[in-house]
Amino acid sequence: MGHANGRITAPVNTDDVKATIGENSHDVGTLCLSSKINRWSKYKPVEYPSPDSVTNYWQGTDGKNGLHIDMNADHTYTVDFVRSFYNNPNNWGYVHPQGFLRLTDFDGYNHNCIPPIASRTNGSLIEVPLNAGVVQYRVSVDFPTDFDNDGATLDLTNNLTIADFNLKDEGNAAYCMKDGYLAAILAFQTNNPITSGFGGVGYDVKNAVRVNSAKLTEPGGQTLTITDFSTGLPSHNITDRLWLILGIVWGYNKRLWTGIPWDNNHFYAYQIQFKQVPTAPPSMELQQWAKHQLQQGWKSIVWISTDDVVAVPAGINSMWQLKFKVKNIGSSYAQDLSAIRFKNVNTGNIVSPTLIDEDFTTTGNAGNYILQPGESKVLCFNIDLFAVQNKGDKVKLQALYGDKIAWTLEFQAADKY
Repeated sequence: MGHANGRITAPVNTDDVKATIGENSHDVGTLCLSSKINRWSKYKPVEYPSPDSVTNYWQGTDGKNGLHIDMNADHTYTVDFVRSFYNNPNNWGYVHPQGFLRLTDFDGYNHNCIPPIASRTNGSLIEVPLNAGVVQYRVSVDFPTDFDNDGATLDLTNNLTIADFNLKDEGNAAYCMKDGYLAAILAFQTNNPITSGFGGVGYDVKNAVRVNSAKLTEPGGQTLTITDFSTGLPSHNITDRLWLILGIVWGYNKRLWTGIPWDNNHFYAYQIQFKQVPTAPPSMELQQWAKHQLQQGWKSIVWISTDDVVAVPAGINSMWQLKFKVKNIGSSYAQDLSAIRFKNVNTGNIVSPTLIDEDFTTTGNAGNYILQPGESKVLCFNIDLFAVQNKGDKVKLQALYGDKIAWTLEFQAADKY
C-alpha cells in the first residue's frame, strides 16, 4: 500500500518512511531513530525484545507506548517533587528503541497524530471574578476528538488515546493509568521557578491537591471544578496569584501522579488571580414561610393590606424558615448563595442562615449554593432572626449579598392566621 497523507501501511519500505517523516535517508537505523517521528502515533518504532513486530508491540516493554512517563508514588506531592517533575524536559518524550530496529514498526504510522490529552489553557494569566464569596474555577482537558483545529478535519487514525495507556501500578496491577482521574496541584507563585513547558512557574510554599470524583473517561471526568482554595494551603490572600498544575492521579488508592503533556498552545499550568468585581445580587422572591417544621410546616403568603407586608401569627419567637425562588439574572458570573446573610432591620442583627431541604432536613450539598448565570433555584433557609410577640408588631427583614440588598420584606403579627 505504501504511504499517503501522512500515513504508512504495509508493506513498508524505506521510501515510505523517508517521505512521510521528512527524513533524508534510506538507512533503517536513521529512520527508526529519527527525531522527526510523531510520538503520538500508536504505531512507531519502540523498544521490544523481538526482531519481529508482535501483537501490541507498540506498547513497548514497559507499557508506556514508547514514551517516557514520570510518576511519583504514595501522594508525595511535595514542592520539590512538582518542580523537578515539570522541569524534566523528557517527560512524555519519545524513547527510541535501543535494541531491535524494525522498519515494520511503521506499519500503521500516522504523522498527523496529536497528544491524547491536552489542557485548554494557552498560558496567559486568567483573572477570575470574586463575587460576594464566590471562589470557584474549572480546569479542563481535551481528548483528540474534542479538538477543533480551526475547522480543519483531524486525521486521528491510530492516534494514541488514554485507553491505550494500560500502564499498571506496580504496587497493584489491577489499577492502570487509563483509569486515572484529572487532578490539579494548587501552589503559590513566589520563586524557585519551573523552567520547562511554562517559564516562570514558581512557588516555594506548601501545596494542595484537588482530584476529580469521576474518571477521565467517565462523564464529567475531563473537567475539575475547584470550589475550595484554602484547605491544605497556608494562610494567604484570595487575590494572591495561584498556579493550578494539572496531572492524572491513578493507581491503588490514587497514589500515583502523572503530568499532562504540553506544547506551545496547550500548557499544563493555569495561572489564575481572583479579582474583586462589583457584586450583582440575585433576585429573591419569597414563596412560603414556616415557624416550626414539625408543628406547622410551610405556610402560604398572606398579605396584610398591601403587597409589602406579610401576616404571621403573634407570639412567634423561635426559629424561622423562609423558602425563596432565587434567580441569577443580573450577573454574567456564577453566584455563590452561601454568601447570603439575613438582617433584622429593627435590631441590626445579622445572621448566616443554614441551607435546608424542603422537608426541613439539613442539606450537606455545597453545590446547592452555586447559581449559574440565568439559572434559578428554590432554596430554603433556616434562620434565628426575629420575633413578633404582640398583634401589630412589625419587623423588616433583608437578605444581603455582599454589600448589596437582594431582598426586603416586612412581617406583621396578627391575632389570627
